Amino acid sequence: MNINISNLKEGEHSFVFTVTGEELDLKEYKFLNDVKVDLKLFKAHNQVDLRINIDSIVKLPCDRCLEDFEFKLNNDFELIYKFTYDKEEIDTNEDMLDDFKVISADVHNIDLKKEIRDYVLLSFPMKRAPDIKDDICLFCNKNINDLLKTQEKEEINPVWEKLLKKKN
Repeated sequence: MNINISNLKEGEHSFVFTVTGEELDLKEYKFLNDVKVDLKLFKAHNQVDLRINIDSIVKLPCDRCLEDFEFKLNNDFELIYKFTYDKEEIDTNEDMLDDFKVISADVHNIDLKKEIRDYVLLSFPMKRAPDIKDDICLFCNKNINDLLKTQEKEEINPVWEKLLKKKN
């Protein structure tokens, strides 16, 4: 995932490569295929602009029924690297922004492993559940209302009986 930028001419360049979940240190997730990285690089005399698309399929546990479902991971993001000889500018902007980085003009390679890993993780939904249509899960075909019903307990804990009597 290293891109050699020192030998590139100014202008647009395209790269396509694949990485595994293990290479991204994401062993806890079940990738059904490799992560395809489609990269467009625009090089100018003082900066490099990267437009990246990541694409894969991952098995995630459903938040409703806990069964694994297939999630289509497809996300675009952009990174900008600005060249400078000013060490102070590099140090001040080191961790300020995630998508804009200031690097030394002497840098020959850009390693994208951390950024691709971060954007793969950011692509996962907060609510991990397949789509539904007419209250039916499109993955497991179960009725969502049945899954979400809470069962009422008929047994009452003896500790709470005294409070319930006082309440009534």
